Amino acid sequence: MIKFFREFRQNSLMENKTGKYLKYAIGEIVLVVIGILIALSINNWNDNRKDRISERKLLDNIHRDFVQNKVGFDSLKAIHYRALDGLNKLVDLFPLNTDSLKYEAYKEYNLNIKGMTYDPYSSSIESVVNSNAIQLIQDENLQKYLVSWKDVFHDYKEDENV
Repeated sequence: MIKFFREFRQNSLMENKTGKYLKYAIGEIVLVVIGILIALSINNWNDNRKDRISERKLLDNIHRDFVQNKVGFDSLKAIHYRALDGLNKLVDLFPLNTDSLKYEAYKEYNLNIKGMTYDPYSSSIESVVNSNAIQLIQDENLQKYLVSWKDVFHDYKEDENV
């Protein structure tokens, strides 16, 4: 095939058919440009496909963390409700005498009150934000929420400590 085009080009130049040669040259340039554009299009499509696969993996990891966080939060919430119930029972026992049955109940309820805090998983979110993989996520609102997650968590911790 290459030999055919070479012979065509040489014959056109030798026979002084410049117009025919220019048409051939322009056609060849157009074919090369079209080939390059097709290759770029395929490359962009493939890159986009890989980005969507990476985005899905990131979102799956973040979702898994939030599911675990919800389970942890619900169990801690139940513990806090039990502690609140114990505190209410303690308040009902006042005033106390050290030799009364109320004092024994006070000691028992006081053991049930626990000061646990909520510590959610955030490793997936932090790795996404720190590695700049946040750009893979197409939803801009989700990007904003994920970037602000650390600040929201710190605000929650401050409220919890108070």
